[in-house]
This record gives sequence, C-alpha cells and structure tokens, in this order.
Amino acid sequence: MDAHKPIRLIFLINIAALLLASCKIAYYPTSFNAPMMSSKGDAQIAGAIGVGNLEIQTAYALTNNLGAMINGSYFSEVKELTINDQVQKVQLSHNYIEGGLGNFGSIGKIGRYELFAGGGIGTVPADFRNTYFDGSQTANMTKFFIQPAFGMRTNMLDFAGVFRLSSIKINNETNYFAEPGVVLKLGYKAVKFYANAGLSLPYHNSGSQSWDHNFFIIGLGVQVNIKRGEKN
Repeated sequence: MDAHKPIRLIFLINIAALLLASCKIAYYPTSFNAPMMSSKGDAQIAGAIGVGNLEIQTAYALTNNLGAMINGSYFSEVKELTINDQVQKVQLSHNYIEGGLGNFGSIGKIGRYELFAGGGIGTVPADFRNTYFDGSQTANMTKFFIQPAFGMRTNMLDFAGVFRLSSIKINNETNYFAEPGVVLKLGYKAVKFYANAGLSLPYHNSGSQSWDHNFFIIGLGVQVNIKRGEKN
C-alpha cells in the first residue's frame, strides 16, 4: 500500500471542501489541536490550511501533567455579489482566537491521553438565513469547548482520536456541536506533516438555527516541535 495515499486523499477532500465553502457559512469549525505531549517542556507550533481558514496552533506543557494551548484562524475574501441589480465587491472576513488548559499523561511507552477545555472569541461573516445581507456585516462569535483525546506519539508518527464538544454563540443564538475526528502527523522529531479530518454534527440548537455551519473539519499543515519533553 502506498504510504502517501491517506495524505493525498485528505488533501483532495480538503480542496473540495474549500471549493464548496461559501459566504453563507457563519461557523467554520477549526481543525483539531491534539498535541499528545509527554512531559514538562514540550512545546509545539503548527500552521495549517483548514476549511476556508488559515490556522495556527500552539501547545506547551507547563508541568508533567498540565498543558496549555492557544489556537487561531483567519480568512479574508473578496466576493462579487449582485445587490440591487448591481455587481458589487464585498469583503468577507473571519477572525478567531482561543485558549485552553488540559491534563495529559502516558499509557505505556508510546500511548497518550489528554483532556483539554477552553474557549475563544472572534468575528464571522453575518450571513443569516431569511435576513438581507450585503456582505459587509460581521457578527461576534463566542465558543466554549471540551476535548478528550487518546493516541500515540513516536519519533516518526503521532496519531490521535479526538471527540470535541463545542458550544457556539453567534448573533445571540447558541448551538451545540459534537465533533469527532482523527489527527495524523508524519515526519521525524522536530518537523512533522500534519493532517486531520472530522465532522461537526449539531446535536442541540436553540430552536431555529439562523446561521449556517460547515459539517466538515479538515486541516493540512506542518508542525514544528520547538522542544520535546524528557520522556520522548
């Protein structure tokens, strides 16, 4: 089996999702940050292309069992929309930053577990159903999440299964999402290629969801291990 096939498949899915993404989507779920850290001093930074977003992810082990993460995402796009029978260029933008704290530990030599929780704030294009929109508006977004993960970490391969629960508030309306996914990193020690994929599934809403969201969570990028803990 060609070892590069999974990476090529995720790349093709990511490109297709980017082409299908439209300005009608208000909530773009970020890709998963599952650092799988080992001990105090672990430090990571990753840059990725998500579904419609450019993303940055960081993680640092404060102690042998306590970690912190800071993640962010951004996109800016100019679209041509027909407004009052005239074609106009409008700017669509998304800005988001989040932070989290979590507990992590080892299972045997290479097994890892972690549980992170946190929240973030940002702005999204305010394109709501049944509402006139000329593309120039934005709405505030608030997010809270809890994310358990189990996986493994070696010099060449990191893998994790993730299940994130997210609470998203946009336009004073809160909806909840179950977001399962997988994270794969291939490389050697300091630098690894990063890929993940998952789903964002609404499991409870406020009654009539007035904003859209993307069902797919996909990310491709590169992770740099600035420092590896003593147990690696």
